[in-house]
Amino acid sequence: MRVVLPVAVGATAIALGALAFGAGAARIAEVSTGPVGQRHGVADDAGKYADDNGVITGQTLAALGMTVQRWTLLFDSANPTAISEAAFLDRALPVARSHRTEVILSLFQRGSAAPDATAFCAWAKTVAERWPQVRRFVIGNEVNALRFWSPQKLATDPDAGPRAYHAVLAACYDALKAVSPQTQVIGFGFAPRAVTKKSTKPLAFLRKVGDLYRASGRTAPLMDAIAVHPYPNPNAQPPLPPGRAGYQDPDYFGIPQLDRVKQAAYDAFHGTAQKTPADGLSIVVDEVGYQTDTATNGQYTGDEVSPTVSDAEQATYHAQIVALYACDPLVTDVLFFGLYDERQRNADAFSGGWQAGMLRPNGEPKESFDAVRIAIAAGCTTDPVRWVPLGPA
Repeated sequence: MRVVLPVAVGATAIALGALAFGAGAARIAEVSTGPVGQRHGVADDAGKYADDNGVITGQTLAALGMTVQRWTLLFDSANPTAISEAAFLDRALPVARSHRTEVILSLFQRGSAAPDATAFCAWAKTVAERWPQVRRFVIGNEVNALRFWSPQKLATDPDAGPRAYHAVLAACYDALKAVSPQTQVIGFGFAPRAVTKKSTKPLAFLRKVGDLYRASGRTAPLMDAIAVHPYPNPNAQPPLPPGRAGYQDPDYFGIPQLDRVKQAAYDAFHGTAQKTPADGLSIVVDEVGYQTDTATNGQYTGDEVSPTVSDAEQATYHAQIVALYACDPLVTDVLFFGLYDERQRNADAFSGGWQAGMLRPNGEPKESFDAVRIAIAAGCTTDPVRWVPLGPA
């Protein structure tokens, strides 16, 4: 995940984007539906910050056949009881609901330092109590990456990252379930690789949390689902299509390698009170996408530093992602990051530098818009994915 700082999205700009659909603008009024049992959406805060409170965003998602928005909400350890974006949520959540769009909140801390479990989860409980219409929460973001969770490793504790996260996830599970047993607690939000040498390989992180859970004697679960960000390998230039966008390292996972996540979760938790993919633990793909080449488009500024694909390739690849996961009964959600491109190509203190959206910054649709819409409506067109764990039952 790139850090996307709060920037209000003007209703006028988004409305211009809706007009950019041209002859296809009437599609905004059509609500198509994806395959039964799987939800599609975007990880994008645009609807939260929009001047129109997310009306155009909701209409656009409906045109795509999408029903989920994942928004971020940050905890400030210096002011642990404050909900800094409460006003945005108060006005935007009812609008999302009016468009039959579910909001998942991704809760994590400002900065990288792992938060105090008691304070963070008390704050998470307050969030759940204030907005009871929100029933699903991701706890942490890319917790195996030093940029979002530190420390990962210490000389005195090589498992510092997993240890701190285990404590947070356990405390937040208990706090959120106390608000409503129907709350879904989603763990990890894994980056697909160890981004730096000081980060942790995601599946090694997962297994270590399993070890800590077993050693703790805890009899309650930690989570209801596990979130993953299966981005394509950034070392492949140009990026490979979804079916080939994997990693050689067995503790990494790519778009076609969710079997690795399933097996690691099974290895970590089988025989405990925590469910595994063999008996009910589902997978939420809450970030995925391919960045496009924007070099010839005047809407963008800055220099691109990440591998990109053409608009046509993005359309093909995003449709393939939808089709691939539509046949996996353990994948409950597929969320693209994001809906809108950011204007600035390079990441800095003010921009995530991310251009994997289906809409340009002014709302103009890319080729991927129609491709994704069609793929969602088609659902699973091949045999269902069948996964059987390796190891003891």
